[in-house]
Amino acid sequence: MTGTPPAGLIDPALLPFVAEQQRVNDGIRQAARAMPPIDGIDPIALRRSRSHNRDGSIKPPLDKIGSDGRIALANGAEVAVRVFAEGDPHGVFVHYHGGGWALGSLYEQDLYLAAIARNAGVKVISVDYPLAPEHELTEILDVGAAALQAIVAAHHGRPVCVGGESAGGHVALSSLLRLRTRPDLLAAISGAVLCYPITDLSMTPSQRSWGKDFLNLSTEWLEWFYALALPGHSRDQRGHSDLSPLYADLSGLPPTLLCVGELDPLLDDSLFLERRLVTAGNECRLRVFPSAPHGFNGQSTQMAAACNGLIQAYVRERVAGLDEADLNP
Repeated sequence: MTGTPPAGLIDPALLPFVAEQQRVNDGIRQAARAMPPIDGIDPIALRRSRSHNRDGSIKPPLDKIGSDGRIALANGAEVAVRVFAEGDPHGVFVHYHGGGWALGSLYEQDLYLAAIARNAGVKVISVDYPLAPEHELTEILDVGAAALQAIVAAHHGRPVCVGGESAGGHVALSSLLRLRTRPDLLAAISGAVLCYPITDLSMTPSQRSWGKDFLNLSTEWLEWFYALALPGHSRDQRGHSDLSPLYADLSGLPPTLLCVGELDPLLDDSLFLERRLVTAGNECRLRVFPSAPHGFNGQSTQMAAACNGLIQAYVRERVAGLDEADLNP
């Protein structure tokens, strides 16, 4: 399993939420016993079943301020986006969903993203980047970076935050690294919010040692996602800095908030990334949430509410220049 986070990374105010979180964890483990063997899962069918009903309608609840749109990339292609805005936004939050580069969609986080739009005072643009196994990771990252460049250019003069969860955090960080070739655009990025991002595809110690205990993710599922997104790549090849941002030059990046659960196979990815970001001269805040599993802030728990309140406050701080203490998240 994972190691113990260093002292000071867990806010004692979160400890009263642990008992509730542990009950939710027990439910996840119980439900996992009914899951089919991973080698028999069709990722495309699973993806579709998560986002759409059999009649083709959208399954997850949608928020009234969400709308569908498209953005034009520099190469003439277009990418679908989902936009959330209310009132007069202070800036823009560019979002990449999670799902191991194979699952997830524009329609599975409406309530989460609408809450960021409302409470942080931003226009949220969630990017529908291509997914595996239909597309390999190199293409996914190309599109993700091109989308960020196009959005920043289209909102000239507006502060922009960038964020994502899990594989979406990986796409977000990789897109930021590529944006350094355009310092004029990178200057508009005022912050990043990375929730339990994948940063080392060759697998950090916590990824390798987690085992089969399924708390929304496991070592077996990580290997499955890697095989879908990078077929034929060895573990060493997956660790190249072009694919694993933990090993890239991390200098010159915007202030970053990292949020991760204590019981997440990706815990080390955030612990190690925080040290590398700070060593490279960047500002980084790391928050570890006790007893929280992978994807915990998508749950209806006090722990999730605390995390999401922190995210909303941080985004508002970065785009509006307000101090976190004034925001009462």
